[in-house]
Amino acid sequence: MGGGACHGSDGQTSGFRLPDRADAHAVVLEYVIPGDAACSPLSTRLDGFGGDQMPPGAGLDDAAKCAIRQWISQGALP
Repeated sequence: MGGGACHGSDGQTSGFRLPDRADAHAVVLEYVIPGDAACSPLSTRLDGFGGDQMPPGAGLDDAAKCAIRQWISQGALP
């Protein structure tokens, strides 16, 4: 995994860093409320609310946003 350009050691600016696959789920859970996509900071950032849009620029398509929100709503399991 390594976080890619946005969430790796060099590109991240928001403090949301995904150093490797083993730690990714624990880090992501700091930004979600399992079972509550509407109130999860990760979910609100998908639409650009609360400061920064994730990902920056064009953002994700609706299908990708829906998949993330379903994952959160279903408990955000690894």
